[in-house]
Amino acid sequence: MFLIQNATQAGFAGTINTVNTFALPKDYPETFQRQISQPSAEAIKTGAEMLLGSEDSVVVIVGDDAKVKDQLGAFTNITFADLSGKPIPEPK
Repeated sequence: MFLIQNATQAGFAGTINTVNTFALPKDYPETFQRQISQPSAEAIKTGAEMLLGSEDSVVVIVGDDAKVKDQLGAFTNITFADLSGKPIPEPK
């Protein structure tokens, strides 16, 4: 969406106006897409705490353990479950 928005002169002018209005960094148009497509585990945790606002909240992560395991380091109290929701040991 961001790339399409900036495809016209009017769209890009709107983006530049946003940069100036909100005092964003001058490189915002070049860095925005990269920043939102590669969030850190800490950024996700901070955002979830801010939006969900509760220690009792549950975050469900679905995926290949080998691919997401390194990103789970910022999280504590992780429960692994099978497809039916039954707890299983942490994958090795």
